[in-house]
Amino acid sequence: MHQIKHSASPYLYKIVLDSKYKLSDADINKFKKTVNQGVAVYGFTPNIIIISNSHYAYWSSISLFAKAMDTGKLAICSNDNLDGVIKKISTEFASINVKQFGKYNIIDCNKWVISQV
Repeated sequence: MHQIKHSASPYLYKIVLDSKYKLSDADINKFKKTVNQGVAVYGFTPNIIIISNSHYAYWSSISLFAKAMDTGKLAICSNDNLDGVIKKISTEFASINVKQFGKYNIIDCNKWVISQV
């Protein structure tokens, strides 16, 4: 199972992927339910960090989270080649800023996702 953490300050939702499972509608429903109160307070969905500590074969499933986001940043920490996935999300969901970091660049990833730029 994927590990999930969320916080109100900074307004953030973090997922550590389990390489055995692709992201599903159940994961999206859990996301929506979890952030429902934050959306009511802030008026938008939180930024998201997705971390993969090993090869993940289901990257196309992260577009489910992009569909559930209003605006914001989607940071991906992985050493997999995600150029095609990032280009697809950036094209289909122009209001979402997507960026990849290496799986060991968590500090830079966190700094970017909570920055105002």
